[in-house]
Amino acid sequence: HVRRLNYPLTNVILLVFHYNVPASFTNALDKWYPELREALPEVSVVLVGVKDDCIPAIRGSVVLQEEAANTAQVRGIDLFMECSLKDLNSIN
Repeated sequence: HVRRLNYPLTNVILLVFHYNVPASFTNALDKWYPELREALPEVSVVLVGVKDDCIPAIRGSVVLQEEAANTAQVRGIDLFMECSLKDLNSIN
């Protein structure tokens, strides 16, 4: 509960996960999102998938872009976006 003391001046939350680390997606949605919604029900949440440039090259378990977008919509997350530092996709 100590973490919640850091939230009072928050205007927006960036909830970030790595496409190539499915556990980060699960943790973002099952651990962090409920805590943030409870502590800050009125604050906008943006789900951000990072390393989207790696998806075609990754073999094995990855989070699919469609899965992330659909999950964000179903859970009521305000915005879903992707970014990549490597090719500067969605970096402004």
